[in-house]
Amino acid sequence: MSLSMNSAESIASSWLKRFSDVLRPDVEKNVASLFIPDGYLRDSLVFSWNNRTLHGHEEIQRYLESGLASSTTSGDKSSRTGSAPHCDSFRVVSDEVFSVVDAKSFVAAKGDLEGLGVRAGPVSPESPHGIEFGFTFGTSIPAEYARKLGVENPPDFVARGYARLVKISTPSDSVNSQDQVKGRGDAEHSSWKAMTVYISIVDIVGWEETNPELGTYGGHPVAWGDIAAKRRADDDANPEVIIIGAGHCGLNLAATLKHMRIRTLVVEKNERVGDNWRKLYPTLALHTTRSFCSFKYFPYPENWPLFAPRDTLADFMEFYAKTNELTVWTRAKFQNASYDSDTGRWTATISRSGAISSSNPMSNVDSELQILRLHPKHIVIASGFAHKPVVPDIPGKDHFAGKVMHASMYQGAEMLRGVGNVVVVGAGNTAADVCQDLYETLAKPSPAAEQGMDGTQLQPPSVTMIQRSSTCVIDRASITAKLQRAWPDTPSPNVYVHDFKAQALPFNLLKKWEIASEALAWEQNREMFDGLRKAGFQLNMGDEGGGQLVMVFERGGGYAIDVGCAALISSGKIGVKQGSEVANFTASGVSFQDGSHLPADAVIFATGYEDSRSTLQEIFGVDVSERVCAKVYGVDSEGEGRGTYRPTGHPGLWFAMGDFMKARSTSKQLALMIRAIDLGLMKLKELERDVKRT
Repeated sequence: MSLSMNSAESIASSWLKRFSDVLRPDVEKNVASLFIPDGYLRDSLVFSWNNRTLHGHEEIQRYLESGLASSTTSGDKSSRTGSAPHCDSFRVVSDEVFSVVDAKSFVAAKGDLEGLGVRAGPVSPESPHGIEFGFTFGTSIPAEYARKLGVENPPDFVARGYARLVKISTPSDSVNSQDQVKGRGDAEHSSWKAMTVYISIVDIVGWEETNPELGTYGGHPVAWGDIAAKRRADDDANPEVIIIGAGHCGLNLAATLKHMRIRTLVVEKNERVGDNWRKLYPTLALHTTRSFCSFKYFPYPENWPLFAPRDTLADFMEFYAKTNELTVWTRAKFQNASYDSDTGRWTATISRSGAISSSNPMSNVDSELQILRLHPKHIVIASGFAHKPVVPDIPGKDHFAGKVMHASMYQGAEMLRGVGNVVVVGAGNTAADVCQDLYETLAKPSPAAEQGMDGTQLQPPSVTMIQRSSTCVIDRASITAKLQRAWPDTPSPNVYVHDFKAQALPFNLLKKWEIASEALAWEQNREMFDGLRKAGFQLNMGDEGGGQLVMVFERGGGYAIDVGCAALISSGKIGVKQGSEVANFTASGVSFQDGSHLPADAVIFATGYEDSRSTLQEIFGVDVSERVCAKVYGVDSEGEGRGTYRPTGHPGLWFAMGDFMKARSTSKQLALMIRAIDLGLMKLKELERDVKRT
């Protein structure tokens, strides 16, 4: 059993009233009365045009005090002179969008609370460990500060939040047990404190996302082709934003910007939208579930595969661009760009050859090369955090008689039919998929392949994986269970609510919980791990024991989600060479630093890619690249993503990259910042200061 809805809402409303009081500039900031000692406050754009996560009483107290200190004692926003926002109209939301969870209560795992230094109250029908709930509030910029920015009549903001409260036992618990059971009194409510609080700007009043159009214009039907052509012409000639890359990040962001009435052009080097997936190996499928990987505004059909295959996803992306009426230039290469700080605009040079219209991918156009120069205010790099393939420079390749390729050039096992021994360098997701495809297609014994034309027995090719260090492996069933708890795969999931709840969980807290669960992770997959170890495959759970989920955020790789390769390795059907780097090629194979040698007729390097920052200097020049944050992926000390969907250190230059959920849920944040800059509410000096900190 859990708390009744009325009791849960009463506790949530009481805490929210105290929290809203603390955010008033004339009230002393008593953070200890609101948060557990090891609690977290995550802020997206409310007190800073950035993402911040504060941990513990001291950090949270200092952040709130610095954010509100410059305000006068008056609550009237027209008479306040500081930069702090005015926050008001706090309300617990108990509708189908944000409800008080489970009525809504949760029973936290004992280890979770102990890891936070919390002595939780007893679990009983009326006293669960926690309550989580959504809330809304409004914010506005003080008029005097707006005048300093040169902004008259600044807009107000709509904000949302999500809090997770835990029941803290106190010395008076036994004395007041009767009151606790009935849920009465201020003392009872004050014993509920926040484990995590998330606050986020979600709209600028007057600049909200557009509602669906009527489909009639000027009071009467109009040929839609004429309307769409006019809009595309505006985007083509004078885009406010240019997005480099029509992958899932670029498309989600382009759709968001379009719905916020910001003219946007997407530049894609490939022939068609979706080719960034079509060009990968043919057995590729997503390892994450369809609800987690859905696109903004446009969920997949109910009969969509749980794990989308490569070509299915690629075709959907092309369909998404067309039905959202996004302006995409295909066969277009972003050549270079320079920034004019006086005008606040870029001069971007784009070459376009034989482009195919995003609205009609089957149309034919001439192949004449066009060089175009455009002047957007913003450029967003959305071409993925993995750019140029990394191929180790190994001596002797010219003397090797076989084939050598990077996994990005691998187009399926059939391209190697007739080749003998294949060596795959790497032990992550791609290496596992390639090895499994090679075995299942070429090396797996079958009656038809047992004898050659002359009746002699044919030896199937061998497949050997080169594991140079150790790998974090998780079976797909385990990751699927986690994802479906957070993003339920129901017929009509409200994915945006699930996204918001996920964003409300600070990464550093998630990491702490995952590390605490390391022993359980080893035990859950013990049979798979034992088989891999016996085959000579070395395992890890990440640098600190946080496992695959932590590695997604911190590294974006270094792990493998198993879909069958582990069993092939354990049974010896796929060989493993462990613990040594390739030293050089020979005419017949590869030699290793430990002195051993493997015969090979083909070598495939599944060794990853350089990150996107490696191309910055090439396209934007030294001056721009030196101002951009040092790292574009991973997390900073607060657990916030580096560089992506947040200020980079250079005006008008942004990165949009990450998984499907991040592309869907965080594109609005970047769009809000672009609109805020356009309205004069966001200044470069603040951004440079914040970027230096990260």
